[in-house]
Amino acid sequence: MPKGQSRLTVRERQVLANVAVLGDAAHAAATLGLSRRTVERHLAEV
Repeated sequence: MPKGQSRLTVRERQVLANVAVLGDAAHAAATLGLSRRTVERHLAEV
């Protein structure tokens, strides 16, 4: 994992898995309190 990046919690991984199906990164970002860019970066790793 690159320096400065943290691991996702179980809840964050669950939400991101749902986002991968629904395709709504903005909603996931708001739900998790993360930036949309962070969500999109993690989705790219899924």
